[in-house]
Amino acid sequence: MTSTDNPPDVRTVALGLLLALSALACTPRFPTPTPIPTLNPTIVLASGVGRLSTSTPVPPTAVATPSPTETELGATRTVEPSPTFVPRVAPIPTAPRVVLSPTATRTARVSSPVATPLTQRPPSTEVPLPPNPDIGTAQTLVLGTETAGVHLRQGQSAVYRFTVAPAEGTVIATVTGPGSEAYVLTAITPDGIQAGSIVPVGTVGRQLRAPIRNQPGIWYLEVQADPRARAPTGPFSIRVDVR
Repeated sequence: MTSTDNPPDVRTVALGLLLALSALACTPRFPTPTPIPTLNPTIVLASGVGRLSTSTPVPPTAVATPSPTETELGATRTVEPSPTFVPRVAPIPTAPRVVLSPTATRTARVSSPVATPLTQRPPSTEVPLPPNPDIGTAQTLVLGTETAGVHLRQGQSAVYRFTVAPAEGTVIATVTGPGSEAYVLTAITPDGIQAGSIVPVGTVGRQLRAPIRNQPGIWYLEVQADPRARAPTGPFSIRVDVR
């Protein structure tokens, strides 16, 4: 080491320190800036019509979560059901009740049969028989005289009797009246033989002619409504002549 490396003077060092302190005291002091905390920005995207845009960063908000206590952890939680919502329905107005009075029951009236007096009985529907339907009830005729007969129904007969005196001649019996074409005439001699033939007389009569062959005595004449023809519409008249 050379002689030029001598240590500094103490006085020189002290003077340098004093000068430095003076200069430091004269230097103006500025306020210390407050440090700004670093923020973690949250970017919110908002969509517009046809484009995207960002909003201003929003600092996160700290949410304090209370820590459960030992009592709360040990207790059993009871969940109470929420009340059921029942919609209120307005009552439907009903029509007033009409009470109908019971109607009277109609009972069929049954009339008991009442005997009809004899004077009020309806006419019988049976066809009346003529008063002289056979030889036993035969009606006597007067020769040459017209006698009124009855209204015969189909199949009915009326029987007459007359006396023949001469031994020879002809018996002529004529029947007239409405529907006389339905009548059939039959002559019976005293010995029980049927005699004669029938011919029409105009449009309202029929006639029978029977020869007398030594047969004097009581003859019978039957007038019958033909059951195969149309029934006569009224009574007839009869006349017997001997010639």
